[in-house]
Amino acid sequence: MNIMEEKLLRREEEFHRYNAELELKTKSLMKEAEIIMSEQENFKFTPTIDYSCVPSPRERDNGCANRKKTSIGDSPQDFEFSMALISNRTGYGSCASLQSIKEPLFETCGRSDTSERMCQEKKKSSASESIIRVLQTKVKVLQSELNTVRCDYRKKTEDLEKHKVFVKQLDEEKKKASVQISTLQEQLSRRQISISDVSSKLREKETENACLKKEIENLKKELKSVSQIASSSDVRLNRALEEVDKLKNALKTSALQGKVIKCFVLFNFHWYHMYYISYCYLMKKNIKLLFHMAFDASKHL
Repeated sequence: MNIMEEKLLRREEEFHRYNAELELKTKSLMKEAEIIMSEQENFKFTPTIDYSCVPSPRERDNGCANRKKTSIGDSPQDFEFSMALISNRTGYGSCASLQSIKEPLFETCGRSDTSERMCQEKKKSSASESIIRVLQTKVKVLQSELNTVRCDYRKKTEDLEKHKVFVKQLDEEKKKASVQISTLQEQLSRRQISISDVSSKLREKETENACLKKEIENLKKELKSVSQIASSSDVRLNRALEEVDKLKNALKTSALQGKVIKCFVLFNFHWYHMYYISYCYLMKKNIKLLFHMAFDASKHL
């Protein structure tokens, strides 16, 4: 954006410079036109003659005697020569030469000199009028160019103002964008810090994960060994269950046998008890009888 502003400022300076140059040219042309108009007025009302070009009386007499029909400024070369002399010596028709020089005119050829001067003045006035017309056309062209340049300058100034407004908008947007960029940079720095923390935590978790993987591998190995042991223990358990079934069957058979034996023993015990009771009862009776018998015998003695 600074480059665009510099370009626009350079263009503005160039337009100002061109405008100043055109104004100077127009002023100079207007001055020249005023000078030419003043010269025309001086030629009409106060004709200027350089008396250094006036011939002496002898030359005038010889000229009057030997003069032909042609005048001084009939040919274009004589006209140009006289114009150059007048412009160089009189300074565009200033009246200072007439006021400073006060020599008497000779009256011998006055009428012919006045007629010649009138012809010269007419030719000079026609030449000055043509020059004025040319200068007026130049002035009109320059005025039209100046108007076009002014229109271009106005358009360029309007464009420049628009560009300035656009540049201001862009500056505001740039400021907003810079603020947003600063906030985003702060957020980015915060996110980078959080990312660094998360990456450190991730590294720790990766180390823990590696340790856990190793533990899992060890546990898998232990699980394989345990599965092998479990399979062998299952085989042993199946065998033990088979043995238990066999022992249950044997126990059932032994229980039946035990019941039979128990019943037999109980039956035998019952009969033995009854026999013992009966025996004891009989023995008691016999003892009593024996005691009575002994007591009776002792009485008789």
